[in-house]
Formats: sequence, C-alpha cells, structure tokens
Amino acid sequence: LRKNLRQRGMAMSFALLKGAVDVVINTKKAVDFLSKVSHAEENGFYLWRMLDALSPAMAIALSLRRRHETLPLVEASVELCQYALAKCEVILERESGEGDDGRPDSADSWSRWFDVKKKGVTRREAVKDMLGNISICQSTLQLSLTSLLLSVPQHQLKPRAAFRYVPAAQEMAVSLVQEFEFGRISEKEGISVAVGEVQRLENSSTRAKQQDGGHRFWKPTGSRDVRLVMSDQGEFSIRFRKMKERDLAGDSDDDDDGAGDSWTQIISSALPFKRLWMDQVPNLEVDAEDRDRVVYIIGDCLLVFDSVGKVSAEAFEALILMLKCMAPSSGRGRVCLAEAVDIEKDGGQVWRKMMEKELGEFEAAGDLSRGAEGIVSPLRTSFAELGI
Repeated sequence: LRKNLRQRGMAMSFALLKGAVDVVINTKKAVDFLSKVSHAEENGFYLWRMLDALSPAMAIALSLRRRHETLPLVEASVELCQYALAKCEVILERESGEGDDGRPDSADSWSRWFDVKKKGVTRREAVKDMLGNISICQSTLQLSLTSLLLSVPQHQLKPRAAFRYVPAAQEMAVSLVQEFEFGRISEKEGISVAVGEVQRLENSSTRAKQQDGGHRFWKPTGSRDVRLVMSDQGEFSIRFRKMKERDLAGDSDDDDDGAGDSWTQIISSALPFKRLWMDQVPNLEVDAEDRDRVVYIIGDCLLVFDSVGKVSAEAFEALILMLKCMAPSSGRGRVCLAEAVDIEKDGGQVWRKMMEKELGEFEAAGDLSRGAEGIVSPLRTSFAELGI
C-alpha cells in the first residue's frame, strides 16, 4: 500500500509539474522569446550577470589588496580579475553608431549587439570565450577571501583597519630604493609604486574668491600611474602619469605615453606628506562608499591610494619617508640609503619613531603568529566560545 501511495504521489507531482510547464511555454511572450533567443544570447545574459555578481567581491578584495598583511593573499586573484574585466570591457563597450549604452532587452537587440565585430571577432564568439574565464575569476577570488578569513585577524579585515608598523613593508621599501641605487631600474622610466585617482589643490577663481573668501579646492585630474623616477638634477621624484585606457588588458590604441598630461613632484626633505582617511581631508566632497579609503597628501596633490604589484600602502609611505631622509638638507647633498636610514637600529624603534613623527602613531602590534594555533577567524572564535 505504501509503495502504491508513493507511486501515485510521484505521478501527481509529475502531472502538476507538466501543467506548470505547459502554462509557461504556452504563454505568447514565452513562446516568442524561446523561438527567437538562441543559446548565444543566453551566454550574453550570463556574462553580464556574472560580472554583476563579481563586482561586490572584487571591491572587497581591492580594499584588502591595499594593505601589506592582506595583499599577498588577494594579489593574484585581483590581478586575474582585473585582466579579465578589462577584456570584458572591450567586448561590452558600444561602438559608435550602436546607440545608447543600455543592455539588450529583446531578441532583436540581442542579435544586433552580438553581430558587431570587435577586432575582427563578433561579440557572440568573444562572449562564449569569456564565460569560462569569468567563472575561473570567481573561483579564485572566493579562494582568496576564504583564505583571508582563516589566516588574518578579524580586525585587520575591516575597511578602516588601523595602521601598524610592519617590518616586511619597510624591507620592501628598502629593496625598491636599492633597485635604483644599484642601477637595476631606468632612472628616466622609473617604476610604478601606486595607482589611483589624483586631485590637485588649486586656488578659487576671482569670482569664487569673492563668494567664499578665497578658499582653495581640490581639482580632479583622473586616474594616475604614480611612478618613482630620477630627475635630471639627480633627485628622486614622483611622476603622476595619466593612465592609458585598458593598460592592463593590453588593448590600448593610444600610443601616447601620457607625457603631455603628467607632472613631476621632487621629493625634498621638506615635502608635505600625510596619510589620512578620505573623509578627513578638508574641503573634499566624499561619497559614502569612499569615506574609508586611505589617501596621501603629497605636496599639493591628493592620491586616493591603490596598490600596484606588491607595493602596499605601508610600503609606499615607508618609501616616500626614506626618500625624504635621503634628499639634500641643511647644506648637504643627497645621501645614500645606508647613511640616511637604518630600519634595524634598536630593533627598528628608531625608524619607527621617525615614521610616527610624520604620520602619527602606529597601532600596537598584537600576536603576529601565522601558525595553526595563531589563526584568528570567525569560525575559530566560535569554536573557542564553545570550548572546542
């Protein structure tokens, strides 16, 4: 009897399911859509929604990539995602004459959108190839973020995590300076040490001066590649170079190196240099999602910091302060790094105090253990509360 009831129940379930499917596919709208939209158009929908799903996790990973102790765990996945996203941007970007930038919303608009060729390849073919790459990006990003939860103290994962003195970041800064001193880096071309939005402090116009009392304001200059170079006078300098479009994807058609829209700031011993959170900058309008971004004031420039390569915010600020110590001062010329800075003296305390004088006090270091017993995570904390 029980067997017969189970069979009758399954038959009724299948009948109900078939009825529901019949209702859907017999709807005119559904029939029209299924008859006109091919698997290729479905791929386009998947690509767009996969990118939408990737964006929030990517934003979290980018914020963690800026800090030295979390950068190694997300560097590879972020770079992989950035490359794939830059390639997708090339595919999704509308060509002139295609109309607005809205997403296709009908079978006809999908067909027109897919038939457009990009560098000799239709979007239909390009999208099919990109789906697998985006899926790989999602998996690697998930792996990185999971590793962070299991290996980094929870307070260091917060958007506004306090800055600590990190010896490894000082060593990274030393190695960058030595690359210049030993001639391994072209003094003219230099090396990229940061990227990000840059704003310059400018005076108000004559009319604005009359209205606001002559206040100065921050003028956006766009995304910049911040490069460490050597000036013609032999002084370390920062060059703010306009970034090429799609530099990462390698698809830029612009051969200009940005020299016509860049400027250089010599790193002198008196150069104003300060670290702030973005909502602490005077006279700067800040969106809610950017209030916890770390920024650096370098002379009359404001850099909204993003890391490049393995250079974290901690390594970047140590680098600038080391170069300030090496700069000509009090009647002497530029000195080498070994004469200006000793990051190991008194266990690093002398250099630490010099940095704190410029940037403010570091948070006291806690347990930096990375062994299995030193792991701090929500999961481990829950186990500890249960006595496990």
